[in-house]
Amino acid sequence: MPAPNPDGAPPQHPFAAVVDGGDQQQAIDASHLKVLSICYWIFGGLSFLGTCGGVFYMGMGIVFMASPPSDLNPDEARIAAILFIGLGIFITILTLVVGGLLLANGFALKSRTAYIRCLIVAGLACLSIPLGTILGVFTFVVLSRPSVKRAFGRS
Repeated sequence: MPAPNPDGAPPQHPFAAVVDGGDQQQAIDASHLKVLSICYWIFGGLSFLGTCGGVFYMGMGIVFMASPPSDLNPDEARIAAILFIGLGIFITILTLVVGGLLLANGFALKSRTAYIRCLIVAGLACLSIPLGTILGVFTFVVLSRPSVKRAFGRS
């Protein structure tokens, strides 16, 4: 806990000096929204790494198509290849969509737009345990403040 000021006033938030003569709560909200937006950008970038898994599954399917294992029936190998390719396509599309939503949420938090979408994406991020849950819960905590709602143009 920070030490009290000599004049007896409550201690200021470290980022309060960023806003010149402005409200201290606005400075705190701005710093929290900035940190959240950066975290969403990082988490979105990490989500894009999931496309590597999808590409790997598609590659396995292509290998099964090109040279099926000798102990499998050719029809079984073809079905396995189609399943691997389909799963790879699904994983790739899913990770691209999720990564795009997370990046868009970072930009929306920074520009203080799309309040409802930010809440929805925060809820979806909670499904990604444990990092997404932490990020989503902190997003709910910050976005539920009345001062942040006003910053987004909501009352």
